[in-house]
Amino acid sequence: MRYMQRMIIGNILLVIEAILLFLISVLFVFKMTVLNEKYIVKKLAKNNYYENLYQETKDTVSYIASKSGIKVRLVENVFTLDDIKSDTNKFVSSFLQGKKVEINTELLKENINRNIEEYEEDTNTTIDSTLKSEFVGKVVSAYKNEVSLLNSFSKESSSVYNLTKLVKTLLLIFVLDLAVLVFINFRIFRKMEYHIVLLSSSISLFITYIYIKLLNFKNLYIYNSNVSNVLKNVISRSSNFIIIFILLYLGAGIFIVKYKRKEK
Repeated sequence: MRYMQRMIIGNILLVIEAILLFLISVLFVFKMTVLNEKYIVKKLAKNNYYENLYQETKDTVSYIASKSGIKVRLVENVFTLDDIKSDTNKFVSSFLQGKKVEINTELLKENINRNIEEYEEDTNTTIDSTLKSEFVGKVVSAYKNEVSLLNSFSKESSSVYNLTKLVKTLLLIFVLDLAVLVFINFRIFRKMEYHIVLLSSSISLFITYIYIKLLNFKNLYIYNSNVSNVLKNVISRSSNFIIIFILLYLGAGIFIVKYKRKEK
């Protein structure tokens, strides 16, 4: 009777271990992709996000100039692709850390005012100071909104930061729990069927991978097509990370099974 009880408890612990290993794997993938600044920046570059945003921002400020009755040439070369990259990366970093997004636009203002001054000198005209001030303010505001997605994502910054902390905390707790359970199972219940844990986790991860692939992200649209394309790519590539864990656990599980058979 006591032997049966030990067997049941040992098997229950194996199931819990498999669940913990599955959760650890999923959280780790989430932490290293969706919540990882370097990974996000890499995907932005790979999807030509900076170049597309640069063109979109140029089009936006040009439209503002034409609507304000001001020559479009006044907003030419007021910012560069490198400016877009630098400010976008600052936004990503601040966003993931839950900090207020601060985009320095002093140089942008200086460049616009310089263009206006040169235009006034070349044409021997003077632009109304109120119109000039309103125009500069609109261009700066448009630039900040385009680069930092100010109106759409800033409110979610604190939530994303809290989620990052939660993922890190859960990872630590689950890893410690798994280590304790493995130790207890080995020392007390003499359960060393690690292949069961590994193979069970690989199956669970495979089901998760298939489920993610079946979800229709092709119609995902958030803010604009540029942002949407990056998000779709991040989700797709993140799910591919799961394959690494599937193969790792599957390979380790099969190896242990074959090793045990040889021992017999």
